Amino acid sequence: MPDYINEHGCIYCGESSGHLATCPRVLTNEYKGEGKADIRKSSTEVDWRMAEKREDTEAETAYYQSLIAAHETVDPFPTSTSHTNEDANTNNDIAQQRYTEYMPPYKQNIHDTEKNYWNGDVNIGHKLHLNVPVTSIHDVAEYLKRLNIEHKYLSGGDVTDGKVFTIYCGSKDRADAVATQISADLHPHLRRPANTSEVEYAPNVSGRFMGSQKEWGQYPVGKMRGIAALTEDRQLLFGYKVLSEQDKQRKSKEAFKRSFDRAAEIYGTYFYGSTKAENIDQ
Repeated sequence: MPDYINEHGCIYCGESSGHLATCPRVLTNEYKGEGKADIRKSSTEVDWRMAEKREDTEAETAYYQSLIAAHETVDPFPTSTSHTNEDANTNNDIAQQRYTEYMPPYKQNIHDTEKNYWNGDVNIGHKLHLNVPVTSIHDVAEYLKRLNIEHKYLSGGDVTDGKVFTIYCGSKDRADAVATQISADLHPHLRRPANTSEVEYAPNVSGRFMGSQKEWGQYPVGKMRGIAALTEDRQLLFGYKVLSEQDKQRKSKEAFKRSFDRAAEIYGTYFYGSTKAENIDQ
């Protein structure tokens, strides 16, 4: 019997059945927990689950707060350039055709994926996007190939969303290190990120986290930023436009919290990073 079930039922939600996996209140962080504090309420309080089962509560708290701040700000790319990509300010089909004429789409696959990716799956983890004008795509492509990192040019990415290049980084620590290096090395070639469902990893470099496709969709929903929504929350897309702004914010934040907690529970520091990160091997 799970340790949160006693003779009276679940100590968090009172239910006496339906706990084959875990309590839904625990998963959605709505439990009362017999006085055990919830880190979402105060940065000085400690969530008992993280203290007992997670690897780096300081890093988790910092990442959570940074994403919450990104949800609440008008500008998700505060340190990025104000210069937009003029080559992408058009119909996406027209933009795609122009980019394809300059350079055919490609993917660079790194076969030694077990080292840097969860179970060797490059689609689980943090992915970065670069918004690059047509005249710079060859320079950026050569740079990324020399960097020897899993990435693609176009191949499904929408140019008008700023997804000219997609870089698969894996862990949060690696994504931060790669984004910082790319931001510095490619600064003249980068334009302002365009997809406001993503967050800034470094100036002119945006991205998001995506978990296993068994539980996560590919994208955030509603006003979520920085992390894909759980499959169960895709329903937020239906009827979303008729909601008030207040309800949009509320539902998006609820979906974000569920996704964040689940990712932290499964992936730990791979998802939220480490306070001891240093010299990430790219």
